[in-house]
Amino acid sequence: MLSDYTTTFKVIFNTRGYFVKDPDLKYVGGEVFVFEGQDPDYFSFFEVRDLVKSIDSAFDYKTVKMWWKHEEGSLEADMYPFKDDGDALESTVYAVGNNNAIEIYCEAKPEAEGNTFMDNVREKGKGKNCEEENEGTSDCSGNL
Repeated sequence: MLSDYTTTFKVIFNTRGYFVKDPDLKYVGGEVFVFEGQDPDYFSFFEVRDLVKSIDSAFDYKTVKMWWKHEEGSLEADMYPFKDDGDALESTVYAVGNNNAIEIYCEAKPEAEGNTFMDNVREKGKGKNCEEENEGTSDCSGNL
């Protein structure tokens, strides 16, 4: 049990946007939704999926990759994949232990097999701009 019956935390969802590096990493476009009072004892990957689905009934978690960070963290240094209950537990432990909200970002998966923009950023050590990687385009991952 993670909570003491009084501890809850806030989750901030960023959906329908995309990541760009210009020159800093940003999430542009899309919408932001805030859910206060999340119970750490019941927070799970499926709870997150259902929360996003309550925002957007057309949401399909199979077409996006989700990322999380703590509210004050950096997009470049503090982003972690959010793909299962283990990631939900890790984010919950951080939120409760640090009295901090978490932010979850939805990023469209590429239609063909391959990495998302954030996957590439993490693999390349956050070194190149979006423009350098994609021949002048600034929309690197598509829209959700």
